[in-house]
Amino acid sequence: MHSIKDSELHIPERYLRTVPVYAEELELDETDPFFFDHPVDHVPGMLLLDGLLSLAERALNASESTSAIRYVAELQLNFQRFAEKDAAIRLETVVGEGFDGRRRCDLQALQGEAPVCQGHVEFRRSAPAMASRSAGHADAPQVPAPADGVHKHHGENIFITDLHPTEDQRYRARLLPLATSHALHGRQRDRRTTLELVEACRQFSLLLQHRVHATPAGRPFILEAITARFRRAFSREARLDIVARAGQAAGTGNAIQFLELYDGDTPVGELALSGRAVSPRLYARIRQAHRAQTSENRP
Repeated sequence: MHSIKDSELHIPERYLRTVPVYAEELELDETDPFFFDHPVDHVPGMLLLDGLLSLAERALNASESTSAIRYVAELQLNFQRFAEKDAAIRLETVVGEGFDGRRRCDLQALQGEAPVCQGHVEFRRSAPAMASRSAGHADAPQVPAPADGVHKHHGENIFITDLHPTEDQRYRARLLPLATSHALHGRQRDRRTTLELVEACRQFSLLLQHRVHATPAGRPFILEAITARFRRAFSREARLDIVARAGQAAGTGNAIQFLELYDGDTPVGELALSGRAVSPRLYARIRQAHRAQTSENRP
């Protein structure tokens, strides 16, 4: 996992007389067992998200000279292009005021001068993470989702159970406990991280594509946007379920999948994933065209 100390946060000189911009270079470690669970030909979107969230939290603490406990109340991130592994990626954030007393950080990742992804995150001061409303109920054995359905090679990186149809014609999956040896568990031992929640929803969306919408195995899914809202922080003991609320997901073409996060019968968050499933041949053409464009834009 990448880690950069607060003292290494850099504010570009050109911004010092305007709005402070906190910036750092994304650390790329292809031996990371989570972000590089299997070989990929680009920088994973979840690694970009993780780097931006980490920078935003530390920038907010630096701007307030405090290390208050917060949780992500709102997140929005649009991916404009692939990030290549052979060139530096610059992360930037600007700290400001958000809605209803929240603190907002505008986010951006750049490769060269071209934006890779842009968006914002809003933090709210956090009370201690709440235990699940259903904590007293007996829990049936949880079967992890199939690895090929969530595009993971290693079992410890599967964050959800298999899909279960509900009586109201929706689909539901439980978030699995994260192994204490997992690097993401070590970051926050008492509560779920935002990255875990988003990754679990991403895996749910992939599984839904394959199981419900009959997307062939091996077909890449290009993530284009993430929008999420969470109503509180969640302890690691919370029994959280992801539910497909609605959807226009299809085997091919653009799709938006709307998901809800439940604690028992109580909705506690919602997330929308936008992207498209493409054939391996089309994916190869997209990647070839992008690499050529990126090469032309480099000095």
